Amino acid sequence: TLHKVKESIKLEQIWAAKSNKSLRQITITGEAGTGKSTLTQYIAYSWAQGNLWAGRFPWLLQIPLRQIRNLDSRSPLHDQIAAKLSLPDFDGGALTHLLQQGKGLLILDGYDEVALEVDKGSPLATWLQRCCQHKALSLILTSRPNTTCPYLEAPRELTLLGFQEQDIDHYVHRYYQAIPPKKQAQQEETKEEESQQPTTTTPTTPKRATQLLEVIKKSPTLRLLSHTPLYLRLFCILGRDNPAQLAKKSTTQLYEELITNFLVYAHERRTGNRLHPAEAIPAFGLELLYLGQLAFEGLQASQAVLAVALQQETLHKLIKQYPRESSTAPTHWRRITQVGLLSGYGNTTASQPNQVTYFPHLTLQEWLAAHYLARVLRTPTHPDHILATDLVNKEKYAPRYQVMLPFLAGILYQHILDGDDPKGTGLTYFWQLLEAQPRELAGLPHTLLTARCLEACKVDNKSKRLPQSLQHTHTQLLKRQSRWLHAWLTYTHPEGDIDQHDRSLLITIGWLLATQLQGCPNLLCH
Repeated sequence: TLHKVKESIKLEQIWAAKSNKSLRQITITGEAGTGKSTLTQYIAYSWAQGNLWAGRFPWLLQIPLRQIRNLDSRSPLHDQIAAKLSLPDFDGGALTHLLQQGKGLLILDGYDEVALEVDKGSPLATWLQRCCQHKALSLILTSRPNTTCPYLEAPRELTLLGFQEQDIDHYVHRYYQAIPPKKQAQQEETKEEESQQPTTTTPTTPKRATQLLEVIKKSPTLRLLSHTPLYLRLFCILGRDNPAQLAKKSTTQLYEELITNFLVYAHERRTGNRLHPAEAIPAFGLELLYLGQLAFEGLQASQAVLAVALQQETLHKLIKQYPRESSTAPTHWRRITQVGLLSGYGNTTASQPNQVTYFPHLTLQEWLAAHYLARVLRTPTHPDHILATDLVNKEKYAPRYQVMLPFLAGILYQHILDGDDPKGTGLTYFWQLLEAQPRELAGLPHTLLTARCLEACKVDNKSKRLPQSLQHTHTQLLKRQSRWLHAWLTYTHPEGDIDQHDRSLLITIGWLLATQLQGCPNLLCH
């Protein structure tokens, strides 16, 4: 648990009980991008190959919980779940047989994405409760922190921290080895066209990997973030041509560059012409407006899988605000789906949403929602302005917004640096809303949220482009972080020796600081 010293454990050994009591449930928590979903897929693959827990489980079923949302109580639940999973030769009867038999392993991935639906007592909650109470069924459940399944019974609690040093080297080399030589050559040709400079020979796979690893190891920021698998993959994607430029970017900027890549390739597919990256976001203003609003509406409803009705409602708002230019122009929906950020709509010719969809990763949905909210916060006349201000002020501790809010701070900060908001009114307003009442009583959760938002602004309190008022705000917020760290590091009991209660509390706070500040290298440097 949190109150005990953490120790590492090998995947093969996670079912080894430390006492005579049998172990049948395990929770795996981890921050965004630490590889929870990838781990569950790896477990399923390794078990199927006979390389993991051989002989322990006669069957294994891995279910992304986002895929089985919105079950209807009027129809057999197992029939609906099997239909949503779309597995070959697998129907509701087969699922019922497996669960009645027990003895197998059920892996449920992404509980945090359905937690709100479960809290409302939905059919999914009923099914999940039955699974957890099944005495002959083993279960692994993954989630982000701050969301706990109420139906679990004395599970082993594991935390996924991400890559170790040797994993980083191995991953980068394997990533570039997986790129076919022809594709590498095409990337170099694209780079030459954009820069209009002649290039020499294409770097070999080992050279590409070595260049990126050198940049990561020299940068405290990249070195710390590279332990998170999602960020390391971003570095591999965005640093294949010029890895040195990665060291200058914040996490928010890395996501913006990733989105920009999507837009550049979408424009090339649509027109056959290459769009300069600096022109991508302005050129796709309408598409990003829809995607951002849809992402925001989905987060509000705790929907990672976006219902058709939600897509249609958002599209109707967009069409009403921005009518189609002419009957010969591409429809709004056609333009939106061509971006490639909505799963399942790759080659659609439909003029309206007609199937559930989701973004490639939850963090992309969170960045797009933040991009939309940054526009809303800076526009007092926007219909969603009051909604946005209430979210930042009154719902700032809601688990579903804990990644989006730092993205929002980073985007507003970037507006200042780009000259779009030289007076910093957007970021100033954000800090006022975040710091205002209501505030949680303990102080530490607010301090950690503030730390992540400060990190998104690169803990900048000296830049000449930053208004003096914001420099002062960032300095004061930084002092608060320092006071918390200092109090934890130098704590002594009033009567001398630290008792067991104080020791447990210090371990808890230390663990929270370690996990939360792992993604805050600029703050730690300060």
